[in-house]
Amino acid sequence: MSLKTSLEAFVKGTPFLDNRMGYVFEMGTYLKYLVRPKQTPSTKFIIFGTGRSGSTLLVSLIDSNTHIFCDNEIYHRKVMFPRAYREALARIANKEVYGFKLLMYHISLKLGIKNENFGDYLQSLVDDGYKIIHLRRHNIVRQALSNVYARHRGQFHSNSTVGKKTDKKMVVNLSELERWIRDIEEQAHWEVELLESIPHLSLGYEVDLEDQRAHGRTLKRVSQFLGVNVEPPDTELKKVTPKSLESFVENHEEVMAFLRLHGWAHYIENEALPQV
Repeated sequence: MSLKTSLEAFVKGTPFLDNRMGYVFEMGTYLKYLVRPKQTPSTKFIIFGTGRSGSTLLVSLIDSNTHIFCDNEIYHRKVMFPRAYREALARIANKEVYGFKLLMYHISLKLGIKNENFGDYLQSLVDDGYKIIHLRRHNIVRQALSNVYARHRGQFHSNSTVGKKTDKKMVVNLSELERWIRDIEEQAHWEVELLESIPHLSLGYEVDLEDQRAHGRTLKRVSQFLGVNVEPPDTELKKVTPKSLESFVENHEEVMAFLRLHGWAHYIENEALPQV
Protein backbone atom coordinates (compact mmCIF):
# COMPACT_ATOMS: atom_id res chain seq x y z
CA MET A 1 0.00 0.00 0.00
CA SER A 2 1.42 3.40 -1.02
CA LEU A 3 1.99 6.25 1.43
CA LYS A 4 -0.76 8.26 -0.30
CA THR A 5 -3.24 5.36 -0.03
CA SER A 6 -2.34 4.81 3.64
CA LEU A 7 -2.77 8.51 4.40
CA GLU A 8 -6.15 8.65 2.65
CA ALA A 9 -7.33 5.57 4.58
CA PHE A 10 -6.23 7.13 7.87
CA VAL A 11 -7.94 10.43 7.05
CA LYS A 12 -11.15 8.67 6.02
CA GLY A 13 -11.30 6.98 9.41
CA THR A 14 -10.81 10.30 11.21
CA PRO A 15 -13.85 12.55 10.61
CA PHE A 16 -12.14 15.66 12.02
CA LEU A 17 -9.32 15.33 9.47
CA ASP A 18 -11.55 14.11 6.64
CA ASN A 19 -13.74 17.22 6.87
CA ARG A 20 -10.68 19.46 6.52
CA MET A 21 -8.51 17.48 4.11
CA GLY A 22 -9.84 19.41 1.12
CA TYR A 23 -8.22 22.55 2.52
CA VAL A 24 -4.88 20.69 2.83
CA PHE A 25 -5.06 19.49 -0.78
CA GLU A 26 -6.03 23.01 -1.85
CA MET A 27 -2.99 24.56 -0.15
CA GLY A 28 -0.80 21.86 -1.68
CA THR A 29 -2.14 22.76 -5.11
CA TYR A 30 -1.26 26.43 -4.65
CA LEU A 31 2.29 25.45 -3.61
CA LYS A 32 2.62 23.29 -6.73
CA TYR A 33 1.38 26.24 -8.75
CA LEU A 34 4.41 28.25 -7.60
CA VAL A 35 7.03 25.72 -8.70
CA ARG A 36 5.57 23.59 -11.50
CA PRO A 37 5.56 24.29 -15.26
CA LYS A 38 2.14 25.55 -16.28
CA GLN A 39 0.11 26.84 -19.16
CA THR A 40 -3.36 28.23 -19.67
CA PRO A 41 -5.41 25.56 -21.48
CA SER A 42 -6.99 26.64 -24.73
CA THR A 43 -10.08 24.55 -23.96
CA LYS A 44 -11.71 23.61 -20.66
CA PHE A 45 -14.62 21.28 -19.95
CA ILE A 46 -16.59 19.48 -17.26
CA ILE A 47 -18.17 16.03 -17.23
CA PHE A 48 -21.51 16.68 -15.55
CA GLY A 49 -23.92 14.11 -14.14
CA THR A 50 -24.62 11.82 -11.20
CA GLY A 51 -22.63 9.00 -9.60
CA ARG A 52 -22.56 5.48 -11.09
CA SER A 53 -23.35 6.77 -14.58
CA GLY A 54 -20.02 5.78 -16.11
CA SER A 55 -18.31 9.11 -15.43
CA THR A 56 -15.09 7.56 -14.08
CA LEU A 57 -14.81 5.42 -17.22
CA LEU A 58 -15.36 8.51 -19.37
CA VAL A 59 -12.68 10.41 -17.40
CA SER A 60 -10.23 7.54 -18.00
CA LEU A 61 -10.99 7.37 -21.73
CA ILE A 62 -10.72 11.12 -22.28
CA ASP A 63 -7.55 11.36 -20.20
CA SER A 64 -5.87 8.79 -22.46
CA ASN A 65 -5.67 11.51 -25.14
CA THR A 66 -2.18 13.03 -24.93
CA HIS A 67 -3.55 16.55 -25.50
CA ILE A 68 -5.96 16.37 -22.55
CA PHE A 69 -5.69 16.25 -18.78
CA CYS A 70 -8.99 15.10 -17.30
CA ASP A 71 -9.16 15.40 -13.52
CA ASN A 72 -11.53 13.37 -11.42
CA GLU A 73 -13.74 14.86 -8.66
CA ILE A 74 -11.85 18.02 -7.72
CA TYR A 75 -14.72 19.05 -5.42
CA HIS A 76 -14.95 15.71 -3.65
CA ARG A 77 -14.01 17.65 -0.52
CA LYS A 78 -14.75 21.25 0.40
CA VAL A 79 -12.18 23.89 -0.50
CA MET A 80 -11.88 27.55 0.57
CA PHE A 81 -11.59 29.16 -2.85
CA PRO A 82 -13.34 26.92 -5.42
CA ARG A 83 -12.69 29.07 -8.50
CA ALA A 84 -9.03 29.79 -7.70
CA TYR A 85 -8.47 26.11 -6.89
CA ARG A 86 -10.09 25.03 -10.17
CA GLU A 87 -8.06 27.45 -12.26
CA ALA A 88 -4.80 26.53 -10.51
CA LEU A 89 -5.42 22.86 -11.29
CA ALA A 90 -6.20 23.75 -14.90
CA ARG A 91 -2.88 25.57 -15.34
CA ILE A 92 -0.56 23.11 -13.55
CA ALA A 93 -2.04 20.29 -15.64
CA ASN A 94 0.14 21.86 -18.35
CA LYS A 95 -1.97 20.52 -21.19
CA GLU A 96 -3.76 22.03 -24.16
CA VAL A 97 -7.13 20.89 -22.77
CA TYR A 98 -8.21 20.54 -19.13
CA GLY A 99 -11.40 19.10 -17.65
CA PHE A 100 -12.82 17.61 -14.48
CA LYS A 101 -15.81 15.64 -13.22
CA LEU A 102 -18.61 17.61 -11.56
CA LEU A 103 -21.39 15.62 -9.91
CA MET A 104 -24.69 17.02 -8.70
CA TYR A 105 -23.86 16.56 -5.03
CA HIS A 106 -20.60 18.51 -5.41
CA ILE A 107 -22.59 21.62 -6.28
CA SER A 108 -24.90 21.47 -3.27
CA LEU A 109 -22.91 19.74 -0.52
CA LYS A 110 -19.33 20.79 -1.32
CA LEU A 111 -19.77 24.17 -3.01
CA GLY A 112 -22.75 25.20 -0.88
CA ILE A 113 -24.88 26.36 -3.80
CA LYS A 114 -28.64 26.35 -3.31
CA ASN A 115 -30.80 24.25 -5.64
CA GLU A 116 -32.43 27.27 -7.23
CA ASN A 117 -28.98 28.60 -8.23
CA PHE A 118 -27.66 25.44 -9.92
CA GLY A 119 -28.48 26.73 -13.40
CA ASP A 120 -26.70 30.03 -12.73
CA TYR A 121 -23.65 28.15 -11.48
CA LEU A 122 -23.45 26.00 -14.60
CA GLN A 123 -23.85 29.10 -16.74
CA SER A 124 -21.00 30.76 -14.81
CA LEU A 125 -18.75 27.84 -15.78
CA VAL A 126 -19.70 28.33 -19.43
CA ASP A 127 -18.97 32.06 -19.05
CA ASP A 128 -15.54 31.07 -17.67
CA GLY A 129 -14.86 29.16 -20.89
CA TYR A 130 -15.90 25.64 -19.85
CA LYS A 131 -17.68 23.30 -22.24
CA ILE A 132 -20.14 20.84 -20.73
CA ILE A 133 -20.30 17.12 -21.45
CA HIS A 134 -23.50 15.73 -19.94
CA LEU A 135 -23.39 12.02 -19.13
CA ARG A 136 -26.58 10.21 -18.23
CA ARG A 137 -27.43 6.59 -17.47
CA HIS A 138 -30.94 5.91 -18.76
CA ASN A 139 -31.42 2.64 -16.88
CA ILE A 140 -32.21 4.10 -13.47
CA VAL A 141 -32.68 0.68 -11.83
CA ARG A 142 -29.23 -0.50 -12.92
CA GLN A 143 -27.76 2.78 -11.71
CA ALA A 144 -29.45 2.39 -8.33
CA LEU A 145 -28.31 -1.23 -7.99
CA SER A 146 -24.79 -0.17 -8.96
CA ASN A 147 -24.77 2.36 -6.11
CA VAL A 148 -26.00 -0.22 -3.60
CA TYR A 149 -23.58 -2.91 -4.83
CA ALA A 150 -20.54 -0.62 -4.81
CA ARG A 151 -21.23 0.24 -1.17
CA HIS A 152 -21.72 -3.44 -0.38
CA ARG A 153 -18.34 -4.32 -1.91
CA GLY A 154 -16.54 -1.25 -0.60
CA GLN A 155 -15.20 -0.63 -4.10
CA PHE A 156 -16.59 1.73 -6.72
CA HIS A 157 -14.20 1.02 -9.60
CA SER A 158 -11.80 -1.70 -10.63
CA ASN A 159 -8.84 -2.00 -12.95
CA SER A 160 -6.23 -4.56 -13.83
CA THR A 161 -3.82 -3.26 -11.17
CA VAL A 162 -6.24 -3.47 -8.24
CA GLY A 163 -6.74 -6.60 -6.18
CA LYS A 164 -10.11 -8.27 -6.39
CA LYS A 165 -12.63 -7.42 -3.66
CA THR A 166 -15.15 -9.88 -2.28
CA ASP A 167 -17.91 -10.84 -4.70
CA LYS A 168 -20.25 -12.08 -1.99
CA LYS A 169 -23.89 -11.60 -2.93
CA MET A 170 -25.82 -8.83 -1.23
CA VAL A 171 -29.29 -8.75 0.27
CA VAL A 172 -31.00 -5.66 -1.14
CA ASN A 173 -33.02 -3.52 1.25
CA LEU A 174 -36.12 -2.67 -0.82
CA SER A 175 -36.74 0.66 0.90
CA GLU A 176 -33.16 1.71 0.22
CA LEU A 177 -33.44 0.61 -3.40
CA GLU A 178 -36.66 2.57 -3.87
CA ARG A 179 -35.04 5.68 -2.42
CA TRP A 180 -32.10 5.35 -4.80
CA ILE A 181 -34.33 4.86 -7.84
CA ARG A 182 -36.61 7.79 -7.06
CA ASP A 183 -33.66 10.09 -6.28
CA ILE A 184 -31.89 9.15 -9.52
CA GLU A 185 -35.07 9.58 -11.55
CA GLU A 186 -35.69 13.02 -10.05
CA GLN A 187 -32.10 14.15 -10.58
CA ALA A 188 -32.09 12.94 -14.19
CA HIS A 189 -35.10 15.12 -15.01
CA TRP A 190 -33.53 18.03 -13.17
CA GLU A 191 -30.24 17.72 -15.07
CA VAL A 192 -32.10 17.93 -18.38
CA GLU A 193 -33.97 21.04 -17.21
CA LEU A 194 -30.77 22.71 -16.02
CA LEU A 195 -29.07 22.22 -19.37
CA GLU A 196 -32.08 23.17 -21.52
CA SER A 197 -30.66 26.56 -22.48
CA ILE A 198 -26.94 25.72 -22.10
CA PRO A 199 -24.92 24.34 -25.06
CA HIS A 200 -23.54 20.90 -24.24
CA LEU A 201 -22.63 17.46 -25.58
CA SER A 202 -24.98 14.69 -24.43
CA LEU A 203 -23.70 11.15 -23.88
CA GLY A 204 -25.55 8.07 -22.64
CA TYR A 205 -23.88 5.27 -20.71
CA GLU A 206 -25.77 2.46 -22.44
CA VAL A 207 -25.04 3.63 -25.99
CA ASP A 208 -21.72 5.42 -25.65
CA LEU A 209 -19.79 3.61 -22.88
CA GLU A 210 -21.23 0.26 -21.78
CA ASP A 211 -19.96 -1.64 -24.80
CA GLN A 212 -16.23 -1.30 -25.38
CA ARG A 213 -16.80 -1.29 -29.15
CA ALA A 214 -18.46 2.12 -28.79
CA HIS A 215 -15.47 3.78 -27.13
CA GLY A 216 -13.72 4.81 -30.33
CA ARG A 217 -16.83 6.46 -31.71
CA THR A 218 -17.53 8.17 -28.38
CA LEU A 219 -14.02 9.57 -28.11
CA LYS A 220 -14.26 10.86 -31.67
CA ARG A 221 -17.38 12.84 -30.73
CA VAL A 222 -15.74 14.16 -27.56
CA SER A 223 -12.52 15.10 -29.37
CA GLN A 224 -14.44 16.97 -32.05
CA PHE A 225 -16.46 18.76 -29.37
CA LEU A 226 -13.26 19.81 -27.59
CA GLY A 227 -11.37 20.61 -30.79
CA VAL A 228 -8.47 18.17 -30.39
CA ASN A 229 -7.04 15.40 -32.55
CA VAL A 230 -8.68 12.01 -32.19
CA GLU A 231 -6.56 9.28 -30.56
CA PRO A 232 -7.36 5.58 -29.88
CA PRO A 233 -9.12 4.95 -26.53
CA ASP A 234 -7.22 3.33 -23.69
CA THR A 235 -8.40 2.44 -20.18
CA GLU A 236 -7.74 -0.22 -17.54
CA LEU A 237 -11.08 0.28 -15.78
CA LYS A 238 -13.36 -2.72 -15.46
CA LYS A 239 -17.05 -2.99 -14.73
CA VAL A 240 -17.70 -3.75 -11.04
CA THR A 241 -21.41 -4.67 -11.04
CA PRO A 242 -22.26 -7.96 -12.80
CA LYS A 243 -24.98 -7.95 -15.48
CA SER A 244 -27.08 -10.85 -14.16
CA LEU A 245 -29.19 -9.92 -11.12
CA GLU A 246 -28.98 -13.47 -9.77
CA SER A 247 -25.18 -13.31 -9.73
CA PHE A 248 -24.91 -10.54 -7.15
CA VAL A 249 -28.33 -10.24 -5.43
CA GLU A 250 -29.27 -12.90 -2.88
CA ASN A 251 -32.96 -11.91 -2.75
CA HIS A 252 -33.27 -11.38 -6.51
CA GLU A 253 -36.79 -12.86 -6.72
CA GLU A 254 -38.00 -10.45 -4.02
CA VAL A 255 -36.31 -7.55 -5.85
CA MET A 256 -37.95 -8.47 -9.17
CA ALA A 257 -41.38 -8.69 -7.50
CA PHE A 258 -40.77 -5.26 -5.99
CA LEU A 259 -39.75 -3.82 -9.37
CA ARG A 260 -42.86 -5.27 -11.06
CA LEU A 261 -45.06 -3.77 -8.34
CA HIS A 262 -43.67 -0.29 -9.02
CA GLY A 263 -43.54 -0.57 -12.81
CA TRP A 264 -39.73 -0.71 -13.01
CA ALA A 265 -39.24 -4.37 -13.98
CA HIS A 266 -38.74 -3.51 -17.67
CA TYR A 267 -35.38 -1.98 -16.81
CA ILE A 268 -34.18 -5.50 -16.02
CA GLU A 269 -36.45 -7.76 -18.11
CA ASN A 270 -36.41 -5.83 -21.39
CA GLU A 271 -32.84 -4.58 -21.52
CA ALA A 272 -31.78 -4.13 -25.11
CA LEU A 273 -28.19 -4.55 -26.23
CA PRO A 274 -26.47 -1.20 -26.82
CA GLN A 275 -26.59 -0.02 -30.41
CA VAL A 276 -22.92 0.31 -31.41
